[in-house]
Amino acid sequence: MSAAAVLSLGAGLGLVAPGSVSAQEALVVCGSGNQTQRYSPGLTYTTRDIAIHVSGSVGNCADPGRPSRSYATFEGSGQGKANCLLGALPTTVTYKWSDGKTSKIYFQAGVDAKPAGQSVVVVNGVVTAGEYEGHQAVKHILLTNVDVTKCATPDGIDETGGSTDLIIL
Repeated sequence: MSAAAVLSLGAGLGLVAPGSVSAQEALVVCGSGNQTQRYSPGLTYTTRDIAIHVSGSVGNCADPGRPSRSYATFEGSGQGKANCLLGALPTTVTYKWSDGKTSKIYFQAGVDAKPAGQSVVVVNGVVTAGEYEGHQAVKHILLTNVDVTKCATPDGIDETGGSTDLIIL
């Protein structure tokens, strides 16, 4: 997804103020990533306290001020109340950039739409430490391996995964 598309989607969802930033103002844009999410206990149709662990990577990063910064790996965790239909799982995620620097991002606000059996998640966050500290972050996650039949089981869904990207404004 291009920076312009990310910003357009973010503005449409109220995550980025319309007209407040252009694609040219993005500090870094990364695409072609993947993310795995593990839930404990698993997600069911019953709302309950859930711990989440996320890990993955993003690539094709474009940062005009740091051309050697081409990718990042990440890992993080959080907790909150969630079920298979709705949830609020704020996470703190540390990105380790290809040049060895790190950025810690707290992702709080989000939108999770579920068209055609997929889960499309857009989360808004802020960089709390490291590179880009104080800047806004927007992340998209397309979870494609969601077996919704597990929502009706006692153990629920304990892992999902799919593609992701990251933009820091």
